[in-house]
Formats: sequence, C-alpha cells, structure tokens
Amino acid sequence: MFLSAGFGQAKAAETGPSFSCAHPSALEAIICRDAGLSQQDRDLARLYARSKIDLFNTGPSGQGALQKTWLANRNRDCIDTRYGPSDTCLSNAYRVRLGELAVATLFRDPDDALTVLKREYPKLAPLYGALYHYVTIRDDARRRQVVGALVEGAQARSDDENVKSLTPEEVVASDKGFSAYFVAADMAAGDIMPMPCDALLRRPGLIEALGAYYGGMLDSMVPDSDCDAMLPPVPELETFADHAWQDVGDCDGTIRFSVFRDSQKMLTVVRLHRDDIWKDSLSEDLPPGRAATGALAVKALTDYYIRTYRLAPEVAAADAQTAIGALSASIYNGCGE
Repeated sequence: MFLSAGFGQAKAAETGPSFSCAHPSALEAIICRDAGLSQQDRDLARLYARSKIDLFNTGPSGQGALQKTWLANRNRDCIDTRYGPSDTCLSNAYRVRLGELAVATLFRDPDDALTVLKREYPKLAPLYGALYHYVTIRDDARRRQVVGALVEGAQARSDDENVKSLTPEEVVASDKGFSAYFVAADMAAGDIMPMPCDALLRRPGLIEALGAYYGGMLDSMVPDSDCDAMLPPVPELETFADHAWQDVGDCDGTIRFSVFRDSQKMLTVVRLHRDDIWKDSLSEDLPPGRAATGALAVKALTDYYIRTYRLAPEVAAADAQTAIGALSASIYNGCGE
C-alpha cells in the first residue's frame, strides 16, 4: 500500500509516521519503532502532497509515477538484508526521495523545504537558500546584499576552488554568474541535486546552469532540472529521446558525457517552450526508422503547448515540429556523426 510513502489520508501523531502503526507490514513496523525513520516518513508525506500538482496548476505533475517507483524500489531493496540492515536502507531511501521533493517544493513552502534540506543535506541547504532568495528578491540592491552575504559565508566554509572562483559580487551580478556558482557548489557538496524547474520558470536566465560545462566526464555530474517531474507529463517526448539515444549509442571517449548533458538541457528547453533557445539550434530531419515516434512526439508536444502555454493550435504545431527537430539534432549530431 502507499500509506507509508505519503498517500495516507489520515496523519498519525507527530511522534510517529504518516500512516497507522496498528497493522504494519514488516518494513512499516521498522519505521514505526524508529523515531528518525518516522520523522522522515512524515516529512515525505508532507512534501509529496505539496508536489503532486504541476507548476502550472493544470493537473498532476510527474511526481505520482516517481513516487510509485520509489516505493516499489524501497520495498524490494530494504526487505532484503543480505546487503545491510533494513533500517539503514530505509533511511538512505527516504533521504534520496526527500531531497528530490524538498527541491521540487522549494518555492511552494521554502521554510519547510529548507528545514528538510538542512536535516538531510546540510551542505546543500545554504545553496538552495541562496537560490530561493536570488530568484524571489526583486530589488537588485536588496538581492545583491542578501544573496551576496549568503554566498560569501558559503565560500568561507568551502575549500573547493571552483566554489570560490567567482566573487560574491560576480555571483549575484547576473544569471550566468549565479548559474556557474550553483553548478560548482552543487558538485562540491557531493550530492548532486537538480535545479528546481520552478526557478527556471521564475528566472529563465538560470537555464545557464544546465548543459555541458567541462567537455568531458565531469559533465556527468552537472545538475539537471526537475522539469520532467514538475511539469505536466509528456511521455511521448521521453520515449522519442530514449529511442534516439538507442540509435546513436555511446560516443567515443568522454565527450559522450557532454553530449548527453546538452541533450538533457534541450529536453528542458523543449518542455519550457524556450523558443528563444531552440531557434538558434540546428534542426535535424528524423531518421526513417524514427518517423513514427517523432510524429507521436510532435503531436503530444503540440497538445502540451496548447494546454500549458495557451498557444494557438497552428503556432503550437509549428513550434512542436521545430522543437523536436532541435532535440533530434542535439542527440543525433552531438557525436559529430
């Protein structure tokens, strides 16, 4: 059942988990007996409930499918004690999912999201606090003052040269500067967490935080966005991208990490309808074997643009065709073939 993953209708006392401990399963019994796991379960239930609606409030986000997958994996992995105690497995599983949900809900309830991040990811919580203030403070002077002080404090506590490569003034001076700082600080913390899609909607210039930075293996650690989880789902788009990567296979050498990161950025660009970015990109005709999945992706994306961005049908159709061409080019041409 889904109760212990935040699907419960009734909430237990604040000392227990989010579900009833009257008749628990084997794993639920472990959670019921452990105050720390109970706290994690309550946090997860609360954050998940806040993340279930997409960022445009038009319907379900992609978090429902992710939650079901997480729960199935948790139950499968943590009941098997051959690789370690179940309570440790549960705590680790909750920690990963709590990080995802705290980032996803940062702009919906910043106090709660940052409290959870401080508890589960203390090294990353200051970065997301700085991000929240950078995005939400409209007065330039006030933003420079508040965010600059947060960045200065974080840099003083860090021994990573990349984190310190920009001055606080350079970090807060532009979206490009803050994006570079976000990537460096995120990677330095050791737990790679995404750029919230909500931040990209509110501050479009932060798209600079996505994509390849290093031209090699380090690009595998550059953060992605969570737009796939927080925008209305377009499964046909994911299917098209997955099939395209199957066609291409691995690039030779470490450049494959950069190509993949750039294609993931283009996926986010397509989801966000950033025609200002894809209009400057190459477009690629689909291989004959992918015409069918490409047509399905174009149709689904057209409907998505009409519903989500309120575009006229003819504009949505033209934009969807161009967007799929740009996504195709980012994948098929990325390895220089």
